[in-house]
Amino acid sequence: HSGWGINFGNPFRSVIENIEMNQVKNGMKLEALDTSTNYNPGDLTVNRMFIELQSGATSGVGIHLSSPSTGDMNQMTFNMVELIGTGTGQTAILLDGASGSNNHTNWTGINVEEFDVILDIVKGRNNYFDFNISVTNPFPSLLQQT
Repeated sequence: HSGWGINFGNPFRSVIENIEMNQVKNGMKLEALDTSTNYNPGDLTVNRMFIELQSGATSGVGIHLSSPSTGDMNQMTFNMVELIGTGTGQTAILLDGASGSNNHTNWTGINVEEFDVILDIVKGRNNYFDFNISVTNPFPSLLQQT
């Protein structure tokens, strides 16, 4: 088991819609796995997704875009996504990478509730976020850059 509700390596020209995940350790991971130079998966659309992380769990990520090698995750659109985290140390959206990056993503109508970290951008550029945020954790980190 990958520990993810959806663990999608090298997604390309895909549409994911009308998905509901309840009580998962981690929600969805989209990852650029190919080590070829200039390989850039993406051109992906996510419409209407609901992710609820495990109640009381420590750590966990709602949506993780990862570019751990030379490829970049590019040109993805996320519409009407709701994320709920009721544990501790949980992150709603994480964009990270090593030599790769996460670029040109568009997030609209995003609702996040009860997370310690709403958005953690470790590696990414030219990303647009339009949140409908309902935060209940005391003093959450709305934006974390590491």
